[in-house]
Amino acid sequence: MTELQNLKKIIIDILKFSLFNVETNDAESLFKKINMTFKALKFILKNLISNIDEENYKKALNNDIKFPKDMDSLTIIIGAFDKAFSDDNIESLFNIVDFHSYSDLYTISEINALLIPFVADDKIKTEKLKKDYIEFTGIVKEFICDVLNLNDSLDNSIIICS
Repeated sequence: MTELQNLKKIIIDILKFSLFNVETNDAESLFKKINMTFKALKFILKNLISNIDEENYKKALNNDIKFPKDMDSLTIIIGAFDKAFSDDNIESLFNIVDFHSYSDLYTISEINALLIPFVADDKIKTEKLKKDYIEFTGIVKEFICDVLNLNDSLDNSIIICS
């Protein structure tokens, strides 16, 4: 298996954990799923950038690539690595970052996994968070299916994503 195939498998495994079976009322589980979703998005960015065989793109891979926290960060990433993104990728990325609860989800994703049990307490509005996260996963699935040529169950057997 090539490094790219391994990366794709890792991304798919992470997403199968984080994007499916969200029907939980446990804030800690939701926080972990959100955390994993953003890790997968980070890997997707790295995957897209690694597809371009130019020196500045290869140098970027040696640095920690984070998924953008806001529109300004996204604009900088797209401007710096424009060859890595198709028009559909760019539209999907803007849809993700423009999601109405994105800043809350991003903030949760930045919590160290070891601290999640101490932060995800009963003060969290779990039902609202779950509703927002389920809506967010739809946008994320569409982007990932497009980038990795998968169907919406994250399977390679069908190339079309619904």
